[in-house]
Amino acid sequence: MQKKKLLQIFLIFLVIIFPVFLYFAYFYSSEIVNSLDKKNVVEYEDTEDTALKEIEKKDISSNLIEKLRYVSKDSQNNEYEIISKYGKISNENQDIILMTEVKAKITMVGTNPIFISAGFAKYNAQTYETNFSDNVVLNYTDHKINSDNLELLFEKNLATIYSNIVYTNPETIILADKLEFDMLSKNSKIFMNEKNKKIKITSIQPNGNN
Repeated sequence: MQKKKLLQIFLIFLVIIFPVFLYFAYFYSSEIVNSLDKKNVVEYEDTEDTALKEIEKKDISSNLIEKLRYVSKDSQNNEYEIISKYGKISNENQDIILMTEVKAKITMVGTNPIFISAGFAKYNAQTYETNFSDNVVLNYTDHKINSDNLELLFEKNLATIYSNIVYTNPETIILADKLEFDMLSKNSKIFMNEKNKKIKITSIQPNGNN
């Protein structure tokens, strides 16, 4: 009789424990795997390079090039170097390279180098013509120009800067619509798009006050 009761208790115990065992052996482990998969997807999306996204937006089916660098020289030995974190060859023109996180250096013989940085650039590998955009910054000695766009014609030694220009040097701050910069002479011309609007010039006092 005692053995019969023990057997019944054992069978009841199995009925209770077996489903629990199945849950932890299969369903619970499956939920953990699914949870980890979702976490990995979120981390990948959060850390995906914004520069790569920008290129995809400009020309989604081009061929990706990482850590791109071009160097060119003219007959007078002036040098133009441009590098980017990512680049892609344009489908429309194989000479056009679309770049993001761009830095450029222009070294004209006998003068200090000119530095340019931008979020995006369209570079022509044949003519070296470059259109910079997205937070463009040009630095030359103690002169700095911020803008939305910069068009560089290296063969003509000309840089045309436009849209939301802020030009600063140790003495003045200038706000304008367009600026043309001769890279040989270092002379510049500043314009407004509308004749009835005036260029805003602010003097910087030696003590730092405007």
